[in-house]
Amino acid sequence: MQKSQECKDMVRINSKEGVIRVGDRTKKDFDPNNISTWREFTYDTVYDKNGSQEEVFDRSVKPILEKVLKGFNSTIFCYGQTSSGKLTESVWDRPKSYRVREISNVSHDSESLHHRGLFEHIGSAEGKHYNFTIMLSFLEIYNEKVFDLLVSGRRDLKIRQTKARGFHVPSLSHHVVSDAKHMFSLINAGFKNRSTSATSQNAESSRSHSMLTVRLEKAPKPVCNPHVTLKAHVLSPMIHRTARKLTRLQALHAHRYHSGSEQQAKESTSINQSLSTLANVISALAQNKKSFIPYRDSSLTKLLKDALGGSASTLMFGNVNPCDRNASETVSTLRYASRAKKIKNKPKVQIYLDPKSKQIRQMQDEIL
Repeated sequence: MQKSQECKDMVRINSKEGVIRVGDRTKKDFDPNNISTWREFTYDTVYDKNGSQEEVFDRSVKPILEKVLKGFNSTIFCYGQTSSGKLTESVWDRPKSYRVREISNVSHDSESLHHRGLFEHIGSAEGKHYNFTIMLSFLEIYNEKVFDLLVSGRRDLKIRQTKARGFHVPSLSHHVVSDAKHMFSLINAGFKNRSTSATSQNAESSRSHSMLTVRLEKAPKPVCNPHVTLKAHVLSPMIHRTARKLTRLQALHAHRYHSGSEQQAKESTSINQSLSTLANVISALAQNKKSFIPYRDSSLTKLLKDALGGSASTLMFGNVNPCDRNASETVSTLRYASRAKKIKNKPKVQIYLDPKSKQIRQMQDEIL
C-alpha cells in the first residue's frame, strides 16, 4: 500500500494517441506551463488512471492469451518503480489487502479475467475435443538467488541451460491446477512468501523480481476407430506445450526512499545490477546487434531470454507514478519501454513429440 505524501501530478496522458508526457525539471528548457517542453513518449497503448479492467484485458492481454491457446509461448512483464502499481496491474494482489485494478480484475470475491478466460476456453466447444493440463510455478529472484515461492523453506535453486528447454530451474515445483479459484489460491500462497520491506514510498515494497509461469499442455483426445479390432484408440501425436510467464520487475531503486538499513542497500544494489544487465540486453537487441548478448550476466536475463528476442510473444507494461518527485524514475521506466518496443521476437508454435508419438505419426503418414 502506497504511503500518502503530498505531490504534484507531472504526467499527462493522451490515450487516443498513445502518448504520455512527463514534466521533468532536469530538462534544460522545461516550462511547467508549456506542454511542448515536457518529455514525450509514444507507445502502442497507453492507459490512464481511469482505464477499466475489461479495457486493459480486451485490448492488451486477451491477444496474448489467444496466442497461448494456439501454442505460442508468451510473456507479460510489468516494470516500474516501487509504488507505481505493479501489484495492482497484474495478478500479485492479496484479496483482503488491496483491490486489483486493470489487467487482472481480481478482488476478494472475483477471479482474474485472464485466468478465468483460460478456463472458459477449456470448457468451450474446442475444449471438448482436447485434453488440457495446466501447471503453475512461482519464483522470485532475490539478491541474484532463485527461490521457489510455493514450497516451505527457502532454498537457493540453480538455473540450468539445455538445448531443448533453454534456461530453466529444474528443481522448481510445478502444481497442477483444476480451476481459476485453485490457481489464484496458489498465487496468494506464493505472494505471502515474497521478500518485502517498508520504504518511504511503499509500506510493503517488494525487494525482488517475481516470475509466475502458467504451463498449458493441449492434446487431442483419443479417437475411437471402429475399423480397428478391440476398439483400440488411435492417438494423435501432436501435443502443444506452451508457457505464459507473468513477470513483475522492480525498477531501479532510488536510495533516497530507503530506511538506510544495510540490508535494504544490498537489496537495492542487487536489483539495480540485474536491471542494468536487462538494459544492456534490451539495448543490444533493440539495435539489432548480432554480437554477443549478455543474457548470462544475471539470473533475471537468463530466465527472460525467450521473451527478449526469442520465440515468445511478449507484452510489456511500464508502470509509472505521476508524482513530481518521481519524475526521474518515471522517465527511466519510459525509456526502458521505448527501447524494449524495438525488439523483434520470432514467435513459433511449441509442439512436443515424444519417441512413441513420433513413431505413430510416421505410421499414420505412411497409411495416408
